[in-house]
Amino acid sequence: MNDAERVLITGGAGFIGSHLAVRMAAAGRRVGVIDDLSAGSKEHLKTLTAAGVRTQDLFNADVSGPEAAAILARWRPGLVVHLAAQSRVAASVADPVGGTRTNVMGTVNLLAAAAETGVARLVAASSGGAAYGNLPADADFQYEHMARRPLSPYGASKAAADLYLRMYGESYGVVCTSLLLGNVYGPRLDRRFSGDVVSRTIGNLRSGRRPLIYGDGAQTRDFVHVSDVVEAFRAACERGVPGSFNIGTGVETTVHRVVEMICAAMGEPPKVEYAPDLPAEVRRVRLDSAAAAAHLDWRPTIDLATGISDMCVAA
Repeated sequence: MNDAERVLITGGAGFIGSHLAVRMAAAGRRVGVIDDLSAGSKEHLKTLTAAGVRTQDLFNADVSGPEAAAILARWRPGLVVHLAAQSRVAASVADPVGGTRTNVMGTVNLLAAAAETGVARLVAASSGGAAYGNLPADADFQYEHMARRPLSPYGASKAAADLYLRMYGESYGVVCTSLLLGNVYGPRLDRRFSGDVVSRTIGNLRSGRRPLIYGDGAQTRDFVHVSDVVEAFRAACERGVPGSFNIGTGVETTVHRVVEMICAAMGEPPKVEYAPDLPAEVRRVRLDSAAAAAHLDWRPTIDLATGISDMCVAA
């Protein structure tokens, strides 16, 4: 029988995963981590062990390979949280096959192992921007019921993974929840592996470089703090409600405005450098999270100005 108190987190050495693993360990769960460290950090692993995660529960493996399925079968968690992904849009354009292998085959590999070994629940991270595509001109928000029209291989891979999650949930008895995340920012976000404008701008200013904006800066995103995202995962894990749920603030903010806020918080002039648009990026993102409020009792608590100010002080 699987242990209901055991949670296995893929991508647990990454940005969101490391925050979630610490939160789960603090709540008394036994936490296991699968991460191949392609985007995760050894420093994050040190954070996890300091928080009480056992070194024998840290596994270096590719989620799309047989070893990950074998770990799941051997470790027998009651809950799997799937965060491992190739998450950069530009990287997916350059290598669509690699991104699809990780994001689609990795998800299917875990789902099949979960169904075979009796995992009760699987909660996965999806995209609340790239998987939808552009916010339609006649719409105020992206809603979960909207058709997915991704512009990039990354967005398509996440949309496909969501279909597999729904199918496995309906056909194989695993309760599957997908959280469609806005642009997540906050402490521990490594700008080497993220297109995140917040961490990139803070890093540039700290190293004496000017802020860099790709495109004209008028593109918008729904920025949501990592601590709020961790609470969304915690709620999804505890409630076990199947389906897809947007996790965002409902506030649409331009990239240019975000750079201005960071410059003001750090006392730097907003002297911006511009570069050509990145390929296949969506223009507008604004998520409606009413379903998450209704079914997961989740609401964002940290506004963008506060989150940015805290990051700038800590940087």
